[in-house]
Amino acid sequence: MSKMKKVYVFQHTFAYGLNKLYLDTKMLGVFDNKEKAEENIDFYHSLEGFDEYPRECFECIELEIDKNQYWQTGFEERREILEKEYKDEEEYFGY
Repeated sequence: MSKMKKVYVFQHTFAYGLNKLYLDTKMLGVFDNKEKAEENIDFYHSLEGFDEYPRECFECIELEIDKNQYWQTGFEERREILEKEYKDEEEYFGY
């Protein structure tokens, strides 16, 4: 049995807009272990722009190589949620 191959995606993510509907994600790097990825938090958090957000916006996502991991059942349920949120936003902003 072969060992699972993993990578760690280091990124900066924050939610914004009405009901935190929108996400802004910046991929910062891909590493072979979580510790290496997290060593970069201090560096990025000191940079202009990134320093305006809490450290919790930096995240490290573990992914297995050669494996489908997300959205296995589609995104219909999320689409319904988004449609409702968009409708609420239209009512909020009056357009």
